[in-house]
Amino acid sequence: MTTPEARYDVRAWPHDDEARADLAAYVEARRSGDDRAVLSADEGDFRGADLTGMDLVGAFLMGADLSGTRLARTDLFRANLAGADLDGADLTGAQLRKVEAPGLSAREAILAGADLFVAELDEADLRSADLRGALLSGTSLSGADLRGADLRACGFGGSPTYLDDARLADTLLTGANGVVRGPVDVGTESPEPLDGPALEAWFRDRGAPGVRVEG
Repeated sequence: MTTPEARYDVRAWPHDDEARADLAAYVEARRSGDDRAVLSADEGDFRGADLTGMDLVGAFLMGADLSGTRLARTDLFRANLAGADLDGADLTGAQLRKVEAPGLSAREAILAGADLFVAELDEADLRSADLRGALLSGTSLSGADLRGADLRACGFGGSPTYLDDARLADTLLTGANGVVRGPVDVGTESPEPLDGPALEAWFRDRGAPGVRVEG
């Protein structure tokens, strides 16, 4: 069982001194009872950090380097991750509801079971990311690059996932379900983006008959 104190336990600190200082100041403030404190570290270099299970609600991490970090089960509700680098990061089961992350790079990141409800991920680079079982209801992925991503059993939910102009070539989709909006670039197999019944058929042919395309 996770205690309230454990939500501010840093398992491994970032190598960069400035990022370490920013994180330490945040942790000290929260442990001192300042419920309004947020981590403010735009452009910070957090490589080497293990922030598993931490409360980072509302963090300002625009353009931060979080590549290869561990953020499993971390609470990043409403965090600003615009333009951040999360390539190869582990965000298994992370809380990413309503994050603002346009232009995010998360190539080969692990987002299995993550909650991305109403997240803004326009133009994000999610090539070869693991999104198995992730919640994507209401998520905006307009123009995102999802080529080679694993979307098996992900839930697009009742609120449509915005996939307009997204690239989905070579994605794994078995068991995905819910509502999406296109049109979608599905790769060289179709010279034009697919939408409507044609896009629904494309999902069905890839083991995702539960995906419905909303006009």
